[in-house]
Amino acid sequence: MGVPAFYRWLSEKYPKIVSDVLEERPFVLDGHPICLPDARQPNPSELECDNFYIDLNGVIHPCSHPEHGPQPKNEFEMYVRCLAFFCIYYINIYFLIFGFFGF
Repeated sequence: MGVPAFYRWLSEKYPKIVSDVLEERPFVLDGHPICLPDARQPNPSELECDNFYIDLNGVIHPCSHPEHGPQPKNEFEMYVRCLAFFCIYYINIYFLIFGFFGF
């Protein structure tokens, strides 16, 4: 079972796990759109979360095989891209779900 099939099964079995979240509009930094939440504001989605799972396939694949832009020159560059992408991705999701103080 691949990730898409697992997600479909999980979302059909537990439909309340899928919900839209509110996020801030991205700003452009060095030609790249970046959306970092304002940690001084309350959680805009008003969601509570007990367990938090991230599908890293959605992080690793675009960093190792980008659709737009050059391929990484070596494995180290791919890891650096993954780390940078993951940090931004995780920070955005964490603040959207838990807010600044993690409540």
